[in-house]
Amino acid sequence: MPDVQIDYGTVGALAQEFALASETLLAFMQAVDGDVDLLNTSAFTGLVGNFVLELDLGAIRPQFEALANHCQVLADDLNAAINALQRGDTSGSARFAR
Repeated sequence: MPDVQIDYGTVGALAQEFALASETLLAFMQAVDGDVDLLNTSAFTGLVGNFVLELDLGAIRPQFEALANHCQVLADDLNAAINALQRGDTSGSARFAR
């Protein structure tokens, strides 16, 4: 069996960056929702503008949410890999045990 080693600090920092990216994307989408609500309530955009805003948000929201989800999965996987190696499990079975 090959020797498996990682730099726990580096991989842990990478996991934190992915988690932060996920949180940032979700916060961005909440901020955009707030801005759209403000524009809608102020009647700034009008009927056609509201339709366009909803159409645009409907198109990009799933992509941002999927990217945020992928970032969180990567963070969770990296943390699970660190925990598994610290326990002595080098088989990678923790990733597929869910």
